[in-house]
Amino acid sequence: MFSRSGSLMVLFAFIAEYYFLRARDVYHSDQLKTYSRGNQVNFMEIHPSKNHQYLEKASHITVIIGTIIWGYGDLLFQ
Repeated sequence: MFSRSGSLMVLFAFIAEYYFLRARDVYHSDQLKTYSRGNQVNFMEIHPSKNHQYLEKASHITVIIGTIIWGYGDLLFQ
């Protein structure tokens, strides 16, 4: 039971990671286009918003927790 739930947790977290990284790439591309037009851009901002940053960290943590449940869940809860 734990291996199946852990594997699904990791799968959905990786899907979320993909979309968050893709959104960040689009954000960086838009910043470079704005800069190439001669406008000021703050290159110190890595994430599009604070919510994006928090959700990206949450998906990182979900991957780690899901991997632990997937690998060791049956041993932790016998």
